Amino acid sequence: MAQLMIETHAALPSLTMGNVGILLSGRRALPNQFARNTLAPYHLIAALGLGTLSATGLYGGDPVCEEGAGVAIAHKTGLNVAEHARHER
Repeated sequence: MAQLMIETHAALPSLTMGNVGILLSGRRALPNQFARNTLAPYHLIAALGLGTLSATGLYGGDPVCEEGAGVAIAHKTGLNVAEHARHER
């Protein structure tokens, strides 16, 4: 399960970047000329971009918090992450 989430987390930034690229292209092609027929698709694409950005964070945070992905190396080396964090404060 964690592997699928990590792969999804790796793929979502491309979608987000594509959405932002489309939005920037629209801004360059129609600077300050948004009409009702262009404003609605613009906001829809922006909402999709926000969704993919949020999903990227979700799929990146869940494997770490719930599955411990990326923290196994610290435990193998004998580093107590909680103890280290207390000393850093």
